[in-house]
Amino acid sequence: MKMKFGVKFFVAGILSMLILFPATALADSAFFDPVPGYAANDILTDVSFWGYDVFGSSVVGWGNGSLNVYNKSGGVSNALGAPSDYSAQYNSFVRLDPSASSAWVGFTIDGGTDDRIYQVDFGTGTWTHKATMASNFDMEFYGGNPYVSGLNSTDWGAPNCIWLLDTSGSNIHDKIVEMSGNSAGLAFDGSGNAYYATYDASGMFKWDAGDVAGAIGTTYLTIADGTKLSDIEAGAYDTDVDDAGNILFNGNGSASYTAVWNGTVGDGYNYDYIGVGDPSQTYWNWFTFIDSVGDVTEVGGGALYQTDCAAYGIAEVNAVPEPGTVWLLGSGLLGLIGIRRRNLKREGGIDK
Repeated sequence: MKMKFGVKFFVAGILSMLILFPATALADSAFFDPVPGYAANDILTDVSFWGYDVFGSSVVGWGNGSLNVYNKSGGVSNALGAPSDYSAQYNSFVRLDPSASSAWVGFTIDGGTDDRIYQVDFGTGTWTHKATMASNFDMEFYGGNPYVSGLNSTDWGAPNCIWLLDTSGSNIHDKIVEMSGNSAGLAFDGSGNAYYATYDASGMFKWDAGDVAGAIGTTYLTIADGTKLSDIEAGAYDTDVDDAGNILFNGNGSASYTAVWNGTVGDGYNYDYIGVGDPSQTYWNWFTFIDSVGDVTEVGGGALYQTDCAAYGIAEVNAVPEPGTVWLLGSGLLGLIGIRRRNLKREGGIDK
């Protein structure tokens, strides 16, 4: 029995899907172990990243002692070097500005006496010293304004806060929210709500956009002014909001993990794992900054990016169909093939 070309092509397409999806689910990362429904593989594996930001098919990051724009296969498309007037010891963050024409880069030194933030123009390669802020940690933009988490103090006993960065040269940074514990990453969603998961495991919190805007130039907010979204089982390192509004965060304790908030508000562990540190590794996992593109939770909708301080490169994490879902899809489509073949036989479309 011979099938017409259209039917053969349809069968081949279905079989390729059944082969492709399980193969995708088996993609591997050297340090990130995804839960069922996600797959992870490593990119830029020869670069020791600290701060970075992903945009399109490119990654801007501080890697191996300089700022570069990389493509995901490892090539450098724009070598931007380091500031000529400053010898930094540690990179704290790298953040793309809203126009995507420059990157903002934070640095710290021992003692926090000259911790600087620079803006680096992609077109000219010019480094401009925009602000000095002791113990700066992470930066996010909202409404065109740069917000930075950190101590803004050389005293490590000072409270960690979210600050509206003063780029006038006066370095009088405006305290917006005061938290507890050591520094961790902050995030904003598209409406201006602020998110922060504390390093001391107090929890994941949200501050409404109106309250955040009202704190500019006035009395700052505290944890009590926010909404507790979840307890967290270990101190957080970073928080991110993807393009679909999913609240993502990671943490480190007896194990490292990356998770997504499940929408329940209040006490309890209101989140689902995306992945954990690979237990087969001999080094100690410690997840650092996360980034995202699109909808991290949707198959084909986006990707999450996770770094680890003990591993070179970035884990690129994608949602994939779970094996049971794939085979259910396949059996359903193959059933449709059978219906199609019977119809074609009635119509004389299959030759014996």
